[in-house]
Amino acid sequence: MTLTVVMYHYVRELDKTPYPDIRGLHLRAFKGQLDYMKKYYRFVKLEDIVQAFYGKKKLPKNSAFLTFDDGYIDHYQNVFPVLKKNNIQGCFFPVPSTIDQYKMLVANKIHFILASVQNMNKIVDEIFSMISASKKKFDLFDPEQYYERYALPSRYDSGEVIFIKRVLQKGLPSVLREKILNELFQKFVKDDESSLAKELYINIDQIKEMKESGMAFGSHGYYHDWLNILSHNDQEKEIEKSLHFLKKIESHRDWVMCYPYGGYDDSIIQIIKDRGCSLGFTTEVRLADIRQDNPLLVPRLNTNDLPTNVNSVPNKWAEKILN
Repeated sequence: MTLTVVMYHYVRELDKTPYPDIRGLHLRAFKGQLDYMKKYYRFVKLEDIVQAFYGKKKLPKNSAFLTFDDGYIDHYQNVFPVLKKNNIQGCFFPVPSTIDQYKMLVANKIHFILASVQNMNKIVDEIFSMISASKKKFDLFDPEQYYERYALPSRYDSGEVIFIKRVLQKGLPSVLREKILNELFQKFVKDDESSLAKELYINIDQIKEMKESGMAFGSHGYYHDWLNILSHNDQEKEIEKSLHFLKKIESHRDWVMCYPYGGYDDSIIQIIKDRGCSLGFTTEVRLADIRQDNPLLVPRLNTNDLPTNVNSVPNKWAEKILN
């Protein structure tokens, strides 16, 4: 029994935003993708999936489920009305620190930096210079060594972009990462971080409205850190603070987890298991196998893995569930 889980981030009218080069899904493409999926899939709810993984229910053939990471205002303004109109439940994973502290996620600050610069080597050169200047203080490697370690192209990003992301997300000491990121943000983005955060993310009232209409919510950590590079104690703190937020929005029973950046390890799996987590969503790209997969390690497709036109023929992922 397979389940197709799809992962989304930004869903917006990109050409009408101040940062049109931020990578995201255009709203019309999202609507087209839903129309495509409605032809070949049957949308299910979170409670159905939980029961299916624990042997209490069978899912219909060609089941699909939509997840939305990071809690963007896009999800309230653009996604929610479309899902509500189509009677489809989505599961949303906001990050409490963006709501409680008006603080931008590291990932988003990087997105805005990348969208503000045409030549990625310009950012790479800035990072090289700051690593070199801090080498003695933090006992660092040469910048070229960090580049060799992290500049590995992914499905969607060049080696330069992956280097920028990884070295600022986890590759350097946290104090230095924050310093470099803030300097790059101030130099290239210009906008005030707290003002941008207020515009970028959903708030509690919007979450409550979405919940009242049947949308689901889960944990995405409290600060959106790579959980697998934190100490065990810091992992526990991160989960406890995120659970406090879920309790505030009444989503703490049979709660679900979405690992920031897809990062997890045995320690974090045990922590969330001990605290009653029902499902954990990863970034592994494949269909979920209800009978075989660990419910705390559910894979997901990226929105880019599915067509965005209702008239598209079934692609390789749809063929797997139609055969």
